[in-house]
Amino acid sequence: MNELHEQVAAALEEFRLPIVIHDHSSFELPVLSPNDVSRTLGISLGRITKSVLLQQQSGTRFVLAVCPIDRRIDMASISRHLGLGRLEVAVEASVSKKCGYQRLGVSPLGLPRDVVVVIDTSLMAYPTVVVGGGNVGIEVELSPWDLAEACNAQIVEITDG
Repeated sequence: MNELHEQVAAALEEFRLPIVIHDHSSFELPVLSPNDVSRTLGISLGRITKSVLLQQQSGTRFVLAVCPIDRRIDMASISRHLGLGRLEVAVEASVSKKCGYQRLGVSPLGLPRDVVVVIDTSLMAYPTVVVGGGNVGIEVELSPWDLAEACNAQIVEITDG
C-alpha cells in the first residue's frame, strides 16, 4: 500500500479539502504510465497533471509548474509572467533538497512557501484534477480551484498548446 507523503498529508489536513486518494497498488492492472492511470480512473489525460520544479539559472528562485501530463511547459512564458531570468528544470538533488519529494513523486501540495506555484489555465476547466501525492504510486484528486488555493498558486497559461 502506498501512502501520502507527510507534507502532502499535512497540507490536506490544514485545508480540509474534499479529495479522493488513488493508490496504484489498489488498481486491478499495473500502472506503468499516465495512460494506465487515465484508463483505470476513466478520465482524460488532460486531468492528470505533472509537477515540474524549475529554477532560475542563477539557482536562487524556484517555481513549480503544474500542467496536464500531455502538454509541454513553456518556461519562457513562466519566466516572463514572473519577471524572472532564464528558467531550467531543477536537477534531481535540488528537487529532493528544496521540496522534500523524490523526482517522480513531486506534489504541488506541502511545498515550502518560497516556491512559487503556477498552474496552467487549461486545468481550471475540469471539475477535478489528479496531482501527485508526494510519493510514487499515489495520487490526489481534487478541484483545481481548491488546489490553487491550497498552493497559493498563480493561474497562468504555461503550456505550448
